[in-house]
Amino acid sequence: MSKQGELQLAEIGRRLGSPSLTKDASIKLLKQLASLLPEVEQSSSASTIQALKPCMDALILPSILKHKDKDVRVLVATCLSEIMRIRAPDAPYNDDILQEIFQLIVSTFQGLDEVASPAFARRVSILDTVAKVKTCVLMLDLECDDLIHEMFTIFFAKVREDHPQNVFTAMRTIMALVLQESFEIPQPLLDQVLSNLLKDNRAVSAAAHNLAVAVVQSCAEKLETYIQRLLTSVMLEGKAPDSVLHGDYHDIIYEIYCCAPQMLLAVIPNLSQEILTDNVDVRLKAVDLLGRLFSFPGRHVAQEYRQLFSEFLKRFTDKAVEVRLAMVECSRKCLMANPMGPEASEILSALNERLLDFDDKVRMVVVKAICDLAKANFKWVPMDVMKHVADRLRDKKIFVRKDTLQNLTEVYATYCTKCYEGSAAPDQEFEWIPGKILRCCYDKDCKEFRPQGIEIVLTDELFHSELPVEERVKHWIAMFSNFDKNDKKALERVLSQKKRLQQEMQIFLSMRQKSKEEDASELKKKIQASSKVIAASFVDSVKAEENLQKLFQMKDNNIFKALGLLLTPGTTFDQSRAARVDLLKRIGEKHPQHEFMRILATKCSFLLFGKEHVIAVLKEVKSLNAAGNKELVAASLSLLVEFSGLFPVLVDGAENDLLSLLREDGDDAVKEGVVHVLAKAGSSIRDRITDVGSSLDLTLENLCLEGSRKQAKYAVSAIAATTSDSGLKALSVLYGRLVDSLEDNNHLATKLQSLSCIAQNAMPVFETREDEIIRFVVRNLLRRNSVNLEEKKSNWESKSKETLLKIYGIKTLVKSFLPNKDAHLRQRLKGLCGVLLKLLQSGEIHEDVQSSEIDKAHLRLAAAKGVLRLSRKWDLQIPAQLFHLTVLTAQDPSVQVRRQFLLKANQYLREHALSNKYASTFALSAADSAKDVLTHSKRCLAEFVETSRREARLRQVSASVQVEGYLLPYHPEYVLVYLLHVLAHHPSFPASDEPPEDASVFEPFYRQLSFFLRALLQQETDGRGEVGKKDEVDNLPAILEIFRTIKRTEDATETPRTNNIHLLCDIGLVLAKDLGRKKSYSGAYPGEVPLPSMFYKAPDLADVSPKIDGSHLPACLTEDVFVHFHAAITTRLPQPSSPRGQKRAKRNIDESSSDEVAEDCQRNKADGTEEAVAQSREIENLGVSSKLAYGKKKTQQQKLTLEDNEIAKTLDDDSQEVTSKSDEFAKAHDDEADNLQEATSKSVMNEKLATKRKRGRPTKESRENQASDRKRALKDKGTGAPVRKQGRSKKNSKIGIQEGETLVHSPRSSEQKEHTVAEVPVQTSRSLSRKRGSSGSVGGQRTLLDIFQSDNNHTSISRDSVEQTRPEETVSGRKKELLQARRAAEPVSSPGGTPRRSAKKLSVKDVDKSPSWKNEEDREASEKLVGCRIRVWWPLDKRFYEGKVTSYDPTKQKHKVLYDDGDEETLRLVKERWELVVEISPAKKDLVAVAPSLLTSSSNQDANQDEHLKELEADEDNTSQIPPKVASNGSTEDFQSQAVPGEATGADNVNKLGDVKGVSTAEGTSNTQANNTWRSRRRKVH
Repeated sequence: MSKQGELQLAEIGRRLGSPSLTKDASIKLLKQLASLLPEVEQSSSASTIQALKPCMDALILPSILKHKDKDVRVLVATCLSEIMRIRAPDAPYNDDILQEIFQLIVSTFQGLDEVASPAFARRVSILDTVAKVKTCVLMLDLECDDLIHEMFTIFFAKVREDHPQNVFTAMRTIMALVLQESFEIPQPLLDQVLSNLLKDNRAVSAAAHNLAVAVVQSCAEKLETYIQRLLTSVMLEGKAPDSVLHGDYHDIIYEIYCCAPQMLLAVIPNLSQEILTDNVDVRLKAVDLLGRLFSFPGRHVAQEYRQLFSEFLKRFTDKAVEVRLAMVECSRKCLMANPMGPEASEILSALNERLLDFDDKVRMVVVKAICDLAKANFKWVPMDVMKHVADRLRDKKIFVRKDTLQNLTEVYATYCTKCYEGSAAPDQEFEWIPGKILRCCYDKDCKEFRPQGIEIVLTDELFHSELPVEERVKHWIAMFSNFDKNDKKALERVLSQKKRLQQEMQIFLSMRQKSKEEDASELKKKIQASSKVIAASFVDSVKAEENLQKLFQMKDNNIFKALGLLLTPGTTFDQSRAARVDLLKRIGEKHPQHEFMRILATKCSFLLFGKEHVIAVLKEVKSLNAAGNKELVAASLSLLVEFSGLFPVLVDGAENDLLSLLREDGDDAVKEGVVHVLAKAGSSIRDRITDVGSSLDLTLENLCLEGSRKQAKYAVSAIAATTSDSGLKALSVLYGRLVDSLEDNNHLATKLQSLSCIAQNAMPVFETREDEIIRFVVRNLLRRNSVNLEEKKSNWESKSKETLLKIYGIKTLVKSFLPNKDAHLRQRLKGLCGVLLKLLQSGEIHEDVQSSEIDKAHLRLAAAKGVLRLSRKWDLQIPAQLFHLTVLTAQDPSVQVRRQFLLKANQYLREHALSNKYASTFALSAADSAKDVLTHSKRCLAEFVETSRREARLRQVSASVQVEGYLLPYHPEYVLVYLLHVLAHHPSFPASDEPPEDASVFEPFYRQLSFFLRALLQQETDGRGEVGKKDEVDNLPAILEIFRTIKRTEDATETPRTNNIHLLCDIGLVLAKDLGRKKSYSGAYPGEVPLPSMFYKAPDLADVSPKIDGSHLPACLTEDVFVHFHAAITTRLPQPSSPRGQKRAKRNIDESSSDEVAEDCQRNKADGTEEAVAQSREIENLGVSSKLAYGKKKTQQQKLTLEDNEIAKTLDDDSQEVTSKSDEFAKAHDDEADNLQEATSKSVMNEKLATKRKRGRPTKESRENQASDRKRALKDKGTGAPVRKQGRSKKNSKIGIQEGETLVHSPRSSEQKEHTVAEVPVQTSRSLSRKRGSSGSVGGQRTLLDIFQSDNNHTSISRDSVEQTRPEETVSGRKKELLQARRAAEPVSSPGGTPRRSAKKLSVKDVDKSPSWKNEEDREASEKLVGCRIRVWWPLDKRFYEGKVTSYDPTKQKHKVLYDDGDEETLRLVKERWELVVEISPAKKDLVAVAPSLLTSSSNQDANQDEHLKELEADEDNTSQIPPKVASNGSTEDFQSQAVPGEATGADNVNKLGDVKGVSTAEGTSNTQANNTWRSRRRKVH
């Protein structure tokens, strides 16, 4: 430095040391000094140092060093930093002074964020000097740890992104020097650096993060040990004692990996332990960290840490939902960052599997993740994965379905936009997405998925708004080419509801225009009706209807003008969009009706598909046809057909393009499509083609004569559509040409098609020469021999040309009876049925016609399909024999015939176009040798049962007449009526006059009945789809009643076949009881079973043959035979099972009878096992009210009483017979019943007595006279009090009661003999309980007749027949109270021995919950028993003992009974068997005593009890047998349908299903016809 400069330094130092220096003077001097010091070089001469000495001393004076002014302090810090630079490496001051100097310097760094400050440059200078001279190292020597930490804090806080680079560099250098020179880096200092790595922390700026990253990178080697120790301690021990960052170590790891990955080589492997820990939060953070590491761009962490990646993928199946959700998000980031990496396929595969995750949130985020990938780049996601995503449209959670729909729609919209922009090539693989979206219309759970909502998706969301019409049309064609029939049907549903809305909306607008002219009240009704129709096209119809009412009140006419413009088909696409935008602007976004108006405007408009779309499609057809793309050409024309069928007006204006395509000599497929469009939309362009009408007609006629069959079909319809007279004139000319050219074999198939279409479109024209066509087909075409008959044809497709023409001829005849409109019955239908019958029998019209077996099979199939088509309209006219042969096509020798016939029948049944009786086809396939046919039949049958049952329920809900039997024909169970008739007329059914000795001939019929009954009772399916979900159906009573009702009829077609039907009914009863033994059901079927008069008729009244269950089974059908049949079906083994297997199967058959179930329960109860006791209690205690099997509400509820049970038990133990109303019939069966009694009574009685608990030991005398006492108890009515024996069981042993039966005890006078009561054949049977019979018959092997007789020896008597024999008395007030008391106290038995559930034993506190205490009336009725006389059953004595009820304890529900012999007993009558003693007039003592349950009315009959008894008195002598009702088809008067109760007699009250009619007979309705006398009496018992 020069001498001048040294002098200046000395002078400035001297003056700075002056104590009276002012602030301004100090600033002036310090500025001079700060400008001189930079000129002084480091390690200057001694003179310079000496000149600098005054300045050095002055600067550390307290008045200068600790000056309060910030400008002074900055200048002082600047000078001191320069002095330290000059004196380096020597310290210019002592340690204390240096500490104060560093404090001053660090404090000046606080202003580094003040970039605009004048002092900013001096602060930067200080910072730069400290960095260059490394004076910060002195801070370490001075152990200024706090000051260093403060400096680091200031740097991270004050650094800015707009700082000059030298500032950032100086800070990094200073901090790195401190860290590098530190002997031991303090943990707070390390935390300071690491905490600023966390850029997600709000307190950390981006500049601070960058500074921390720079420091870590500069000191990576120094920091590695400290960081590894910190992270390892936290990861392994869960904490770091000296660090506050233990909760953020996952983020720290990631940030360090981003800047210095080499530091973590020993840390990252420890993450494998974290993702396996039990702590969910730790696993979440570890998964998130690994996801970020694996998705780090440019690095292959997954490959470097392969084991860790494998463990990471396993977290997709983590038990915690949060972890799986985190895995999905991490996977999405990984794939986005590196979609083509080696690990991408593994991640995508794991994501695909999570589409089936059991948690709905996981499935939803997986769908979004995969769709986001697809939107980013369609090549990143395989198509099979996208299709798996689409499967979530059927997810069980509605919001998952909604989210999937939204994501798939976005994917497709993005795909269309990218194709338009050119960034993606059109790909047919993505065109399946709209089809999946359309299928959402079949979703019944989500209302947004209905056609009303899907229309909005197709219009507004499937394409982005900026996509032009031409581009949309290309995608419409592409997507339509991928549609299947279900997709097309869904689109049709969408378009249909759109058409309905547009039509009704025009009416709505026109009504608003006329609102001033019409009456207000009348207009309001019209508006409401119109609004309701329009609202049905909205997702929320209720809210939409309210909004429509508000819309009608709006005053702005521009809104309605906009709606009218949108409804105009001629409005262009751009105009429609502009009109909708303008409409919504007028409404305003904040208006509550804004969203409704947006949807309404969309539905009114033709934005989905308009005239511009039609023109664009036709242009596309030309270009595609030129390119030779036939598939898309066909799809284009099919698309036009779809829209023109519902919106023919859209074709208006495109007729020239259509006709040009038709006139061109192009592909036949183009002509076919164009003609089809003309057939659909010809009426809308009729006026525009008048100038070319003649040429068009000529072209269409040529197609009818020489085109393909499809072209001819559409051409005939096009002629009718494009001509003003519906084509009558043009078709007449064409018809003449066709008939005249029939003898010419050229294009005969096309001509036949044209003729059939003319018959369907113009029947008056067809009838003019119908005879010639019939003559040609029947006498010429069907009698042609096959050509090349000598060639052996075994291929199904190798049918001859003659056979193909015969099939076309059959179709022509069939279609001639199926016109599109104005169908009327013609006499020639009978002749056609005869032709079809002959073809079904032999395969040819005449036996002289020569053809191959393949040809005959084709003709049989064509005839069967023809009958199916005819049955859709003329089911009542199809003869029974033709119906039989048609259904038996399911057993045709040709498997192809069976397979195709099954498909066709199932198709019609699914479309509800065919009578349910054809569902018997499925049962006939039960023994099919082709596995696929059998499996398909099973699935079709399960689907039919499910759908028909659901529809029957809907009919039941909407039916105004709730009568049992009225709706029965709509249930799948009613198909049994037809199936039995078909099987009875089966060619292989054994002749009834010669009973076969080999039971195997019945095995196919057993199998077919079992096949159908299993579907009804067990709802077996193959597990596919929704069909077959097991839902408890109370149908067993109806099934049993169907069998029993049919047994009381005769075959209306062939009377000798009646025995076949009855035999099949008995087999069906065996099966139904076996299959339904574990079902819970309500009791006896309370309604009637109407039968079709075409198949069944009422029997001769003189017929007194037994109608009991099993009465028609031949001797060869033993119990073991049924066991073998059952085993063969269940095990699919042709050979008999082992003895043990036979025993087990035999037990299953036995258990089908309710009496045998009860016997097993009693026997098991004696064994003492818990299960046995529970089962016994279930039989003993269960009470189930009978209810309507198919009614909406319970009517005629009936309870089976304790007396019923005990009477049946008495008959069980003693094998006694009850008396019959027909003595002559009973006497004929006396010997047989007595023999059975002798064989079984003694052994059964001994077994029963061994298992009962006794209240007292019977005397010897009582044991010796037990049998005689029992007989006396049944024969005598008893006068006076009998002497009671000494023992009575504590609990009455109740038995199961056969479904559909009522227990009746028939006491007789002493003059009468024991008789067996035959079942009176009436509509509603109530059979007696079957006794728990012995295991075998006297003769050795036990036949099913033995079983049924032992079960039903006390044969069923209908309730109606019993009611006709009630005592001659009316039930007045007091007696009605007694009857109510009886009803309240009596238990209810489980019919059929199949308990629904075990009855709960009630405690005192549960009394009010007991079924016996349903209401206060029942409680009072029980109390009114006090003072009444009752008879109590003593089971060990086998007789009743009379007594008087003296008191009642309501708490315990017990009555005290004082017997006539002086004994007194407290009983709970609910648990006992007893009956009310009602005095009967002497004139009635010879009649059958009625069980108390029959005197007790159901809840809806109590009020009319007196009237019912009076009617019974009036008809007391009516003991004639009552045949079942047979529904009439209206052709005879013998079996007219009866009036429904409460409804007017007439057609409205007749149930029609095919030829089936029938409803329950009305109470009190008279019938004067002589041949209906029996039904007149029948009505009176109702």
